[in-house]
Amino acid sequence: MSKKPSKIHLKQTEQTPLVCLDYENTVMKISGISVPENATEFYKPVLDWLEVYSQAPKEKAVFSIFLDYFNTASSKIFLEVMKRLKKIANHKIEWVCYSDDEDMLEAIQDYKEMMGNIIVERIITR
Repeated sequence: MSKKPSKIHLKQTEQTPLVCLDYENTVMKISGISVPENATEFYKPVLDWLEVYSQAPKEKAVFSIFLDYFNTASSKIFLEVMKRLKKIANHKIEWVCYSDDEDMLEAIQDYKEMMGNIIVERIITR
C-alpha cells in the first residue's frame, strides 16, 4: 500500500499564502498573497506533498487557488504544481479571482494556454 501524505497547514503571513493540504479530507488550497523571500524553499513542502500524493491519489479532487497577488518566483512554482496535477487523472485546478482583477485574469489565461488539457477554471466573485 502506498504511503499517504501528511497534512500541511501553513498560516498566511504578509508575504506568504495560507497553504492547506489535507489528504484525508481531500483539501488542497492556496490563498492570500505569495511573495515569499525564497519561493523554492517555501513551496518545497507543497511539491514534496504532491509527489507523495501522486503515489496514492484520491479518485478525483480539486486544487483551489485564490490569490490577491503573486510574484514571478511563485508563478514558476505554481506552474510546477499544475504540471504535477496534470499527471493525475480526474484532478483539476480551480483558480478563484475577482472579476475586476485584470492582472490575475490575464495570469489565469496564460496558465490555461500553457497547460493545455488540464481544466483550469476561474470562478468570478465580487
